[in-house]
Amino acid sequence: MSSYLRSELEKASPDVGNVARAGKFLRWIVTSVKAVTTEAGKIGQKIKEKARDRAAELVIAGIVSGGALWDKIARLVEAVVAEIVKWLHLIF
Repeated sequence: MSSYLRSELEKASPDVGNVARAGKFLRWIVTSVKAVTTEAGKIGQKIKEKARDRAAELVIAGIVSGGALWDKIARLVEAVVAEIVKWLHLIF
């Protein structure tokens, strides 16, 4: 689309309607990319918060009972991986 817009603007008398439509489309793309970037940042923050909460749970669980600690670590890793996979599905 940008090459079409560029070629249209290089003409001696570009078609204003075509230029406007191409510009509008490119603006829509930029707006969409900004929205995706913002949402990805929010999702990354949520993953970080969940990992922090789970880490706190692990510390408390480790203090209370050492035997169940490995199970909690495995669940923490699974939860973090699941959140990352969800995040990637939203992006792609």
